[in-house]
Formats: sequence, C-alpha cells, structure tokens
Amino acid sequence: MYLRFAATVSLFCLAIVFVVGADSPSPEYTGVKKCKTCHSYAKVGGMHYQHWEQQKHSSAYRSLYTEEAREIAAMANVQDITQSAQCLKCHVTTPSFTTEKQRAEGIGCERCHGPGSLYSDSKTMKNRQEAVKKGLLPLKGQTEAETLANAEKQCRECHGLEHKDENPAAKEFDFETAWPRVKHDRETLKENFPDKYK
Repeated sequence: MYLRFAATVSLFCLAIVFVVGADSPSPEYTGVKKCKTCHSYAKVGGMHYQHWEQQKHSSAYRSLYTEEAREIAAMANVQDITQSAQCLKCHVTTPSFTTEKQRAEGIGCERCHGPGSLYSDSKTMKNRQEAVKKGLLPLKGQTEAETLANAEKQCRECHGLEHKDENPAAKEFDFETAWPRVKHDRETLKENFPDKYK
C-alpha cells in the first residue's frame, strides 16, 4: 500500500514539474521601440535610444540597398541581399524579424542584449539578476576587462576577417577603436548628452 502511494505521489510531482516547465515562456524579440519606452529619458533608463540612432547599427539594414552592398553581394554570389540569411544575420537584429518595418531598425538593442519580451518591464529591469534570468544577456562583467571581453565577443559575431568566407568585403576589426563609438554606459551617455543629464 505504501509503495503504491509513494509511486502515485512521485508521478504527481513529476507531472507538476513537467507542466510548470512546459508553461515557461521563451523570450521573444520586441524591437527597439519597446526599449525606447524607457531608454529615451536620462532620468528613467538613460539616453540609449538616441545614442543608438546615431550609430551605423541603426542603419545596417538600409545599407543593404546601397550600390556598395550590391557589389559585395555579387562577389558573394548572393542574389537578393534583402532576403539572404547570409546578409541578414549581420544587418538585422534577428532573422525572426521578417517585415520591412522590423528589419528597418537594423541592428537593434536586442542583438547584443538578448530578446526582451520577458525582461523589458520596468520592475524586472530594476533587478539585474532577475532580468538575466529572463533573457538579458549579462554583458557587464565583474571587472572592466571581463565586460570588454564580453562586448568584443558580441561584436565579432559580425565584424572581422573571420567572416571573409561569407563577406568578401570583411575587414580587420579593431575593437579598441570601435568600442568607444558604440559603448553606452552612463558616463558615456552623460558625455554625449550633457544637456539631458543635468
């Protein structure tokens, strides 16, 4: 009798674990407009959105419509650069963005920070550990060197000669030169938007 009861309880517990695990949603990409909600105000989330707008990343998809991009595509034997996974993987935030409106944001916040549907609410964003649990990529390290290594790894997913096979125009990537232009910590944003951080 005891064994049957123990087996029933064990199966019940396993079923609960399975159902709860199955209901856990996966983070989805939301796009830069969702990030902009908070990250456009110095006193709320910072001027990250405006900083991003000034970067080439924000126009990465539009750059596929240039003559230079068509020449590179021809060298790579790519027919339609605006539909080619080979090109889109470094010119849009995620391949799951399939509409022109989604792709028009180019390389958005979530390309480096992870899909934001589960961590983008203000309560979660105020708790870094909780945000990381919900999909925020932990780029900020325990030390400056660790943060820089994490950032460089992200950048090299698209930048550098290691991509020469797919992108005939790939160039040597100098992270130390590139990073100051795209980094967006509070101090950098204060320097770039002094009138907003008074």
